[in-house]
Amino acid sequence: MTTKKLRYVSINTPDGETFYYPQIELQESEIPSERMAVVKNVVAAIESYRSEITQLLAANNDLSDSLPNYLTNPGLIVATCTDEGVIVEGVIVRYDKQPIDQVVGAWSETSLIKLVSFLSENYVHCIEPGTQLDPESPKLKIILSTLDSVGQSKTVVEFHTALTLEFPLRTKPTMMNRPNRVLRVTDIMYMELHGVEVDTDSREEDWDKGQHFIAKTPIFLPLNWNNFEIYMPFVKEEWDIALAPQWASQEISLVLTLQNLEAAKYNSIDPLYEARKHFIRLLSD
Repeated sequence: MTTKKLRYVSINTPDGETFYYPQIELQESEIPSERMAVVKNVVAAIESYRSEITQLLAANNDLSDSLPNYLTNPGLIVATCTDEGVIVEGVIVRYDKQPIDQVVGAWSETSLIKLVSFLSENYVHCIEPGTQLDPESPKLKIILSTLDSVGQSKTVVEFHTALTLEFPLRTKPTMMNRPNRVLRVTDIMYMELHGVEVDTDSREEDWDKGQHFIAKTPIFLPLNWNNFEIYMPFVKEEWDIALAPQWASQEISLVLTLQNLEAAKYNSIDPLYEARKHFIRLLSD
């Protein structure tokens, strides 16, 4: 069977998928004509939004160093509209790591609650209110290991991880001039190690008198995407290319604000945080 990369594709249910992840080999198919307008509308809005992001970064080169990769170098973006039978249920936007400068529109008759797990590669799961994720549900497996001087690996910890969302999602009023996003998650998990620096000959009861520290380490999850978003409920007027400039500027401001809040938390703990961050950046360059 031959496959072809298409701008607009349809997706079957996860039990008989024709949407091949992670290769993004999109099987040639058709979207019902009554739904094609919705998909085109969403794709056009995302293309305009991405174009505005690019222009803002070009006008301010310093922003590129402060923003995540999915904004500065987005690659392939797949926007999947889900169908609840009568109305458009929502839109799932996945930023793939493949270096393809393209926005692909897709349509699925599978409910959003099922499609989220499938498209997120079992990292994000929707559950009914008051319930817990089935222990047998497939999850992302993480193994943390150490290497000794001769390159021998030793497992330190092994665990499964997943994000769960109660569904129906409790949607908040939309921000002005942009689609209503109820979830954004990236492929990075942060691990914090809290410790204390003491002399080797100090007594255990004196450890609290030592220099306390926090080591924060990013863990890049083994996923084929670097940003995953859910937009709902679907409101056609919010997916308007004319709103792209406001949407782009709001997104950049939101990301920078969250980063500043995170930095402030560590500044309160470590007065040398900014100096350390500066020299780490110099070394990485």
